[in-house]
Formats: sequence, C-alpha cells, structure tokens
Amino acid sequence: MSNTQDSHLPLSDSELDELDNLLEKYAVPHNGMSLEMLDGFLTAVVSGPQDVEASEWLNFIWQLDGEGAEPKWESPQQRERFMALVARHSNGIVHAFASGDEGFSPLMFDFEGEDGSNEIHAQEWCLGYARGIDLRADEWAPLLDDIDFSDDYAAVEILAFGPGDEKLAHLLENQEQRDELIESATDFAIDAHGWWQEQRAAEIAPRSDSPRLN
Repeated sequence: MSNTQDSHLPLSDSELDELDNLLEKYAVPHNGMSLEMLDGFLTAVVSGPQDVEASEWLNFIWQLDGEGAEPKWESPQQRERFMALVARHSNGIVHAFASGDEGFSPLMFDFEGEDGSNEIHAQEWCLGYARGIDLRADEWAPLLDDIDFSDDYAAVEILAFGPGDEKLAHLLENQEQRDELIESATDFAIDAHGWWQEQRAAEIAPRSDSPRLN
C-alpha cells in the first residue's frame, strides 16, 4: 500500500501501469473507463463547481452510464489496492492544479498510426472529462455558456466526438490539428478549475457589509 504521506503525489509509472491493467480487466470490457478516460473524468470531478462524493461517481468507472456494478474482485486486498490507486490519482490531479498551470498535464496516450508516426487523439480523455461534467451539468452551465470559454470547450467536444463524426473529421485529419485542439482542451480544463475556485471563494467570503464581532 502507498504511504499516506505520499497520498497527494502523482502515481509512478509502475503504479499507472497497475491501475491501467486493473481497468483493462474489470472496466473496459464492460463499457467502462480506460485509464485515459478515468484521468479526464477525475479532472472534471475534482475541478468543478461542487464536491462530488466517490460514492456518486464510482460506478461510472465500471460502466459509462453509471449503471455498472462493482466487479467481483480476486480478493479484498485487490479491491483495496484499486481504490487506493484511484484516490491517489485523484489527489495527484488536485495537487497538480494547486501547483499552477505548468503543473497540470492531462494523461493522453499516444499510439502508432498507419504511417508509423506517433499519434495522440485524446478522444478518451475528453469523453471522460465530458462525463465528469455531466455529473453536475446544471451547475456547469454558466461556465459552458460563457462566450469567453466556448472556443476552448468546443475543442473538448470535437476531440470527444472524434474522427468518426463526418461533420468534424476534417478538423482531425493530422496531428498538428489535433495538437491545437488538445492545447485548447487543456487550457479549458485549467481555466475551468480556476474559474470554479474563484466562484467557490466568492461564495464563502464574508460580505463587506456583514456585521463584525469585536
């Protein structure tokens, strides 16, 4: 088990591999989340307008509609390990945001394209992020409807739909196009986190005309 003192630290490469393998075994075959999708999902969950308890979002890992039942684990220890890895990863995202814009880096995997070059599509990350927003869709609406954020959020939607959408395929024909969209999607995640942090701070800040205790 991970040291509790390191609960805010990003998962190591070996721990990410371990989490990836568990998801590939217990979630992906049942229309659940891959590691990349989980990263996007948790990014939205931890940076949105309200806290969302794990009990509310956990089942979305097993099935994207939230109706999936928790798998039958090989042992209680395996379940405990999985939960610890997810918690660590979630905390790591929180810590990355707290360390500033340069600290946040979405987990988007590359793979070999037909021509042998490395490609990053970011579709699964954006699908996960959008699913996280859906948990509090009404509360996210003021930000999503804000024209100052609309272009960057459009990048999230375009990447999430992917090249399979005929109307959007021309925007995803090469890596240069995808990289521009990925940069905009990343900027949106960073800006959204900052915007909601400001809104939360404003809600709890004392009013200037509030009576003060002597």
